[in-house]
Amino acid sequence: MNINNIENDNKVNVVLALVGASAIELLVSLVTPDDVAGKSYNDLTKLLENYYKPKHSVVGERYTFGSRNQQENESVTDFILALKKLSINCEFGDSLKNTLMDRLLIGVRSSAIKTRLFSLATTTDLILG
Repeated sequence: MNINNIENDNKVNVVLALVGASAIELLVSLVTPDDVAGKSYNDLTKLLENYYKPKHSVVGERYTFGSRNQQENESVTDFILALKKLSINCEFGDSLKNTLMDRLLIGVRSSAIKTRLFSLATTTDLILG
């Protein structure tokens, strides 16, 4: 169904008729103490979007990234992949390569691997490979 072809006054009623009881209960909870019927279509879609796809806290994402160390029995390759995944919402921008390398150097468990990485300190190809 294309909701764009429905007049604005009827969009809320159409959506409420289609979404089902659990979604209506959620909307009621999200708008309380207000009434769902008093909200616009845009208000309701924004509430649902914020609920289902909350914005990431860059500070929280960076904390999680910065706290990550190589786990026991985790390969260096898997550790690098985990760091890359954790960095996605950190907004490191141009400093991403160096930040990944720094976290790898700090978080890797093996002293021998750390020593080897120190000899590559200016090379971030290892982490991006």
